[in-house]
This record gives sequence, structure tokens and C-alpha cells, in this order.
Amino acid sequence: MLNRPSPHAPLTRLRLVVLGSALALVACQGVLIEPGVEGTENGRPAGRIPDLGADYGDPTGTGGLRRLSPMEAEATVADLLGELGADGSDVPIAPLPEPQHQHGFQNPLEPGQLSLAEVQGMLTWAETISERATADLPGAMGCTPGAAWDACVSDYASRLAGLAFRRPPEPEELARMEAAYVTVTGQTTPTHGVRALWELVLVSPDFWYLSADTVADGSRLTPDAIASQLSYGLWGTMPDPWLRARVGELTSEEQVRAVADEMLDDPRAAGVVARFHRDWLNVTPGEDLDKDPALYPELDGPTRAAVGVELDAFVNRMVLEDRPVADLFASREAYVNQPLERLYGLDPVSTGQDDWQWRELGPERAGVLTRSLVLASTAGPGESSIVHRGVQVLEQVLCTRLTPPPGATEQATAIPPGATSGKMAAVEDRAANAVCSGCHDTIDPLGVAFETFDAIGGFRVAYPDGVPIAPGGSLAATYISRSIDYADAAELMQSLARTDDAQLCYASKWSEWLTGAAPNDAQRAALFEIASTPDISIREILLRTLTSPMFLDRMEIQQ
Repeated sequence: MLNRPSPHAPLTRLRLVVLGSALALVACQGVLIEPGVEGTENGRPAGRIPDLGADYGDPTGTGGLRRLSPMEAEATVADLLGELGADGSDVPIAPLPEPQHQHGFQNPLEPGQLSLAEVQGMLTWAETISERATADLPGAMGCTPGAAWDACVSDYASRLAGLAFRRPPEPEELARMEAAYVTVTGQTTPTHGVRALWELVLVSPDFWYLSADTVADGSRLTPDAIASQLSYGLWGTMPDPWLRARVGELTSEEQVRAVADEMLDDPRAAGVVARFHRDWLNVTPGEDLDKDPALYPELDGPTRAAVGVELDAFVNRMVLEDRPVADLFASREAYVNQPLERLYGLDPVSTGQDDWQWRELGPERAGVLTRSLVLASTAGPGESSIVHRGVQVLEQVLCTRLTPPPGATEQATAIPPGATSGKMAAVEDRAANAVCSGCHDTIDPLGVAFETFDAIGGFRVAYPDGVPIAPGGSLAATYISRSIDYADAAELMQSLARTDDAQLCYASKWSEWLTGAAPNDAQRAALFEIASTPDISIREILLRTLTSPMFLDRMEIQQ
């Protein structure tokens, strides 16, 4: 495993120690393998996992911990390498599956168990990073490490563990690192010894899981834990030197708010805001859109890139410039270049791909759901999807989880590939079928409202076969506090934008992003008080959430 001469018994022992730390990650979400027990048929290899002679259980406490997403792990390692004098560019992809986030986000409290293959991949990943970290040790460490655990090595190890764990390392953790270093260096070289330190840290649960440590006299998170929660929630990476210098201030709601407000002005917040909205709406990256080039030749490389830039710019303007939730769902402002002017049917003003300007879109559009990339993500290669667009309104905008009744899928009329106006026959069939109509009487009218947009988000008034589109409909009070009648998608979104239902749902999505779990009933009630404040901005919703017990209190987080 480790890239070192063999055979060396101490190195074999070290591999087991590193493996033991990796297996502790499994223990955090339910033990798949325990040291010193036989393997079973539960996806584990036959044979005996050696007893490592140490407790490698979850060192950060009980369950309910948020694990870093692969993207967060990569960003953290890049920053970690950079702060410790190594090359942090082009970090290898973290060897963990992206959490499924059709109904949520990539950073849940319960991300799922790790398989043996994933643990093995993690070890290999750690070895690759350790090799990069030690490419120029004298330059990175400011001294030349030797065989002894002297000030040169111990100071570096302490800094490495403190940065990786986002808190001061415990004496027993440093003792474990010392034992590993001395053992490996005694058989090989100091470079290999430092590599062993990196590998131990990178497979530790304290690296992969956000701390939920609490203060000694209560359930409030420690300042170090709060700093980590803020950093990953708003920046997607570990605390930087500026935030670490402010840790001592994170002892009151007012101080947390002040720090969080400054963090939202950092460019890294814009990247997280964009990722939040893409996750929330299940957006497909422009370059990955599967579209028929014969039907949509205008969706070339520059246009695919532009639709992503436009969406990210729009949501960042809404969040970071103190705009209300209603604007997110109703505003027609758009950041466009020449390809997007053509796609959105605007008069030509831009001089090319690199000439970006804020423009007003036509009255047929309103808010984020009528942006090209969002619409293209809820469509097939050649046509829009009534069901996907209707479900998006119910699940992402109104937080209504739909579960098909037994037999509904088998009874639904299949929509022929490439069908245009022929899709409406399936809508009529579902409306007449008692098994299907319970859900589709709401899903389909909402989806039809967006039929005036084709598979890449271009506006139209008729299907390609010439049949006119009738986007008007109504949303009954079954899913919202009051019924809504609308003439088209723009009017639907403008009406929803003013409802407490949509505003509460959006606030709860941010709460889920920041804490790793959907809010419970009591927390939703608290969020309702926040979101229903007249003209409250999205930024203010974030700041109030970040200073609430659901973010700062361990017991609230676990609930």
C-alpha cells in the first residue's frame, strides 16, 4: 500500500494502524468491520482483521455527524497542502461516492456506510496526497526532519493535525503520530515518516467528519466546532487563517453573526451559493446536458458554458445583495452575453461571448425556475418533461414529497420518445386513472405551465407539430395555504413567490444545507417566523439561521 521498500514488519504494522483509522470512518455510520473479528458474508472478505491494540472508534462522539462531501474533502486538502507549503493544485478526486441528492444535498448528516472498496480507495488517495506533501520537506517544514521526534517534526505534526482536524490536537493523537513517525523512520527515511503522518490524518474520522464537540457546561458547540460549521456551510472548505484568528470571538450569537456576515462577502461564498442552488434544483451542468444537436444546434459549447454562468450570477445576486426570497422566484433580471441574448430572444446589445450585461428578460419568464439551465435539466434530449417540471415545483419549491401509490407506474401511459403535443394524451390518461390522478392532477397542470419552454429553455407558444400550448391552470390549496390561478409559468411563479409556503420551503432548504438535516417540526416553526418577516432578505434568513439553536446547539442539530 504505502510506497516504501518491503518487506518491513514495522511498515506492515503501520499499514494496519492507518487501516484502523480508516475503519473508524465506518464505525461512525455503523460498524461494518471491527478489529479482531472474523469477516462475514456481508460484503467483507474472509479472514481476520487484526486487533490494532487501540480504540479506533469515532473520536468525535456519538452519531449524527456530517461527513465532508467529496468536493469539500478535495477543497480542504488543497488548502491544507497550500498552508503547509506544498502544491495544492489539481488535488486527486476524493474516492467516495457523491451522496444521492434528488431530495436533498451532498452534505447530509447520514451520508451512508463506507464499503471496503471505498476504504481501500481512501487509503490510496491518502498515499497519493502524502507523496505530494513531502516533495520538498525542508522547504515545506522550514527545517530538515531527522530520525528523532524533535521540535522540527513535532511542530509540523501538531500544525498538520490542528489544521486537518479543525481544532487543537489532543496529546494522545500526537503520541500516536510520534509512534508512527519513529517506527517508519527507523526502518526507512524521515520523508516516509512524514508521509505516514499525512496518511494517518487523512483517514481519521476527525478529518472526514465535522466536529460536534460541545462546551463543558452545556450542549452549545465549541467555538472551534462553530468555525468549522460556518466554514463548510458558507465556503465549502476548512477555516482559513482569518477565521481561525476569530475563533475566540464565536461565543455569542452576535459575534457569530458578525463573522458570518463578513464570510458572505468572501468570493468563496459565491461558489457555495451557486452549488447550493444547483443541488437544490438538481441542475445538470451545461456541458453534460444530453440534447439532440439536430433539434438544438444553437446549444454549442459557448452557450452550454453561458447558461451555467448566467444561473450562478443570478442566484448570487439574489442571495448576496440582500434581495428577498420573492425576487428569487419572480425577478426577470439576467446576466447575459451574446449567445444568451439569442437563446432568451432579447434584442442584440452584447458584442460577443465575453461581453456580459445585466438585462431584463421577457414577461414570459419569472425567477430561477424559468432560467435556461434549470429548464434544460427538467427535459429530455428533444422535448420538455411535464412530470419533471411539475414535480420540481412541488418538491423543491413547496417541500412536498410525493410517493407514487402502488401500481401507478405500471398503469401510467408511456410517452413515446420524441413526442411533442402527443404528451397531452398521457396527461389526459393520468387524469382519468384513479390510481394516477391523486398526484398527477396537481403535477401535470404545474408541468404544463412550463410547456411554453422547450428542452433547452427557449420560449415557444406551440409545439413543433403546430399544436398551440395552453399553459394556464390552477394550484389547489391541497399543497399551499391558498389556491392560485395562473395564466402561465411566469404568473404561477410570481404568485408562489408571495406565499409563505414557498418562502418557508426555501428557508428550510438553506437550514438543511447548513446543518446537514431537514428541520423538524419545531425548527420549521422557528424558520417560519424568520421567513415570514415582511421583506426579509435571503441573506438575513441565512444569518438568523446561523445564529439559531438549530445551528449552534448539539442537541438541536441531532434532533
